Amino acid sequence: SENKDPSENHYGHNDGEEEEEYYDDEDEEDYYEDDEDDAEEEAEANIQDKFTDESSADAWFISNDAVDDYDDQWENDEQWDQISEQIVTLGGNQVTRKCLHMWGHRLCLCQFLNWMDSHKYKCTT
Repeated sequence: SENKDPSENHYGHNDGEEEEEYYDDEDEEDYYEDDEDDAEEEAEANIQDKFTDESSADAWFISNDAVDDYDDQWENDEQWDQISEQIVTLGGNQVTRKCLHMWGHRLCLCQFLNWMDSHKYKCTT
């Protein structure tokens, strides 16, 4: 008679015992691809609307993050380097965008027109 592993049934299969796992490079690739997908989904979840700048063809994203620290500056157009009005987003909303340079960075805020709130939201390319 043959020497059989006592955990194997008569078909030679393991009944409920743990099977040895083998490392596969593709598993690691899938793991990292899933991380990238999650990061993209998180970024998408933080965006409430988007539009394309007609003059530069840049894609702009309007975040869900309200920025109220610049309400006083918003009212004074002279403080802004660039002002774009009457922008229509992909969601069909009208937006005003104002940008200024500060501390070596460009800050752009967008305000939805015809909305109940007057919040400004961070806009990025």
